[in-house]
Amino acid sequence: MNRKSAIFNIIFILALAAFAALELANIDFFGDQKLSGMFKPILTRGIGGILAIMLMKRLGYGRLLSVSGKPFRRPFLLTLPCLLVCVNNFPFIGLFTGNARVTSGAGFVALFALECISVGLFEEAVFRGIIFPIFLEKARGEREIFKAVLFSSAVFGGVHLFNVFAGAGIAPTLLQVGYSFLMGGMWAVSLLHYGHIWPCAAMHAIYNFGGMLIPNHGEGLVWDAWTVVITAVLGIAVGAYVLFYLFKKAAARIANEEQGII
Repeated sequence: MNRKSAIFNIIFILALAAFAALELANIDFFGDQKLSGMFKPILTRGIGGILAIMLMKRLGYGRLLSVSGKPFRRPFLLTLPCLLVCVNNFPFIGLFTGNARVTSGAGFVALFALECISVGLFEEAVFRGIIFPIFLEKARGEREIFKAVLFSSAVFGGVHLFNVFAGAGIAPTLLQVGYSFLMGGMWAVSLLHYGHIWPCAAMHAIYNFGGMLIPNHGEGLVWDAWTVVITAVLGIAVGAYVLFYLFKKAAARIANEEQGII
């Protein structure tokens, strides 16, 4: 083992130990339970994101962090439907009609936005930056790439089962597993478009912020009839679009030109 590898291992192990200790510890950072509860995931997911990025580079997936030389306009237009799904998770109708409202102050909302950013970066670095490329390494052709998307999304959805041990109900957890699987597939296809994880992390953060703003920092009705209908129609349409692109466009291009993310 050379010196560079030894230093990497030491830093990685120390950061991993810090991540585990902070994740398991019940620390009141500011003498305010709500503020401390928001700060802890920012800190732990921030450390986790650094660890994931370090591991990405160590495994040879560092190119997924680079935007240099990679196009933006065409991938943005192609993933715009996926972005609409994430933005649609905001409670626009509830806020507009007054059926829902934000009760926390601007400072807490800003801190919550930072929490969503840190969670989005951490989870995308792990699942789209490491796990998805591992499944993709031996994928050649449309079916194999589809399987890589499917399996990596299943892992992403499956880890949410652990929320049961954190006190979540079984039915809400199973629902979360289901839509996490679908969102994971959508972000995997977005990664195929862009070739780096940053748009996926941004969409992940937007989705989490919109979906959890009222439950965490507000009150009122979020899932009114119109929201349910719009979400269902948009989800089906974008799901069909993603599948069409995966089979007819992205997979064939990556398999033939070998210029994808693996």
